[in-house]
Amino acid sequence: THAEHSSSATDRSATRETMSLLRAAVLGVRPAMRAPVRRFSGGHDAAEAAAEMVRWEKFSYVAFGVSGLFGLYMAYVEYQHSKHPHEVHKPEMSHLKIRTPTLFPRDVRP
Repeated sequence: THAEHSSSATDRSATRETMSLLRAAVLGVRPAMRAPVRRFSGGHDAAEAAAEMVRWEKFSYVAFGVSGLFGLYMAYVEYQHSKHPHEVHKPEMSHLKIRTPTLFPRDVRP
């Protein structure tokens, strides 16, 4: 019975280890292999991250300037467009005229 007991204990530990490996495979990473720090930008150091930040700050200033110039140009175009008078063109829509039907013979006038 001692041999049966030790073999069942071995089977249980093997099953636990198998389940642990399956769990790690499903989760994608073994707990022992996880990185201690999450690096979202590919593992840059602080100096490289600061240089990248300065670079994107310059891009932002250029984008703000281009947007401002485009806004001023569009304001000028709209102002020029509003300076001259506009004619109101109302299209003829004869199909929208209301017709009063004659419902009763007394409504017909000779």
